Amino acid sequence: MPSEFGLYTGHDLLKEEEPGESPLIQNILYQGDVAFFVAEEKSGKSIFGLQLACALTSGEPLFGMFEVPEPHMVLYVQAEGRRSETSRRLQVMVKTLQFNPELFRLLWTPGLELDTITGRNQFIQQVSTIKPAPKLIIIDPLYTSVRGNLSDGEVTSGTIRTFRMILDAFQTSLFVFHHAHRMKRDLKGFEIDEGDDILYGSKFWKACADHIFLGKMDKKAKRLVVTCDTQRTANIVDKMDLILREPDPLHFESIEATPHPATGESRQGVEDYLRKHEAGCPIHEIQQALILSRRTVFYCLGSLLREGKVSKDRPNGRGPAIYSLKQSG
Repeated sequence: MPSEFGLYTGHDLLKEEEPGESPLIQNILYQGDVAFFVAEEKSGKSIFGLQLACALTSGEPLFGMFEVPEPHMVLYVQAEGRRSETSRRLQVMVKTLQFNPELFRLLWTPGLELDTITGRNQFIQQVSTIKPAPKLIIIDPLYTSVRGNLSDGEVTSGTIRTFRMILDAFQTSLFVFHHAHRMKRDLKGFEIDEGDDILYGSKFWKACADHIFLGKMDKKAKRLVVTCDTQRTANIVDKMDLILREPDPLHFESIEATPHPATGESRQGVEDYLRKHEAGCPIHEIQQALILSRRTVFYCLGSLLREGKVSKDRPNGRGPAIYSLKQSG
């Protein structure tokens, strides 16, 4: 695809059609986004990233809540840790999560040099061999993906330039895992809430991101609270409250997606509606017909899928998924 970089006239800009909103994962990530996920070490960042990949390659809702309009190729760049650990995690995760291995690539590397011209060209060449081109590139983590110091302005600007060239070359999105600096405390010993400024290194990292997710893990309760105060649009979820299930099964589960008193009645309503529509229905149709929240419909369909009562299909491999009730007997 030809590069979109170049010189444009005012007339060009006035004639250009505004690109439509194109979600990869509804309320989480959109086409062309650069998203950062910032958290302390041992906060489940890599598990979160693998779960993103499971959702996007399979087309299943992330955490049972956030719709994935259609499956896409995902490149996961692992620049720290053991490949065997990633393999083990993925093998356990797919026991409970849908995953399409045909749409997943892992680049296991000792590190990248995205802040240098040579490193940029090498990475772009590697990505260009993946067919179809990945719609999401996950970089885990940032600090081993650059050669220089993260606090150095030249390193930051060089890496941001690389990000822009990657987005342009592959029409993709980036999800970058980054570490937080050590927590600051006031004179009384209480933690200071720094918001997005907790990310380690130059302040310009914050400027390059479309959205910044902040993760805070309560390791005793295995509870991860993810907030997003910095976002260029109003489409991104403000808060996710997640529980880590480990070691087997292994995945994050949304507290909001757990059963509530109305779930039984709602689930029966979804089942009855599908029974009346043998050809099947997309989620938004069920939601509108039964006046239910999208999260409730996701949860009901998820439980029916796990029990084998409902099937899911995508005609022509694209567009919204169609759910239909399996015929008994």
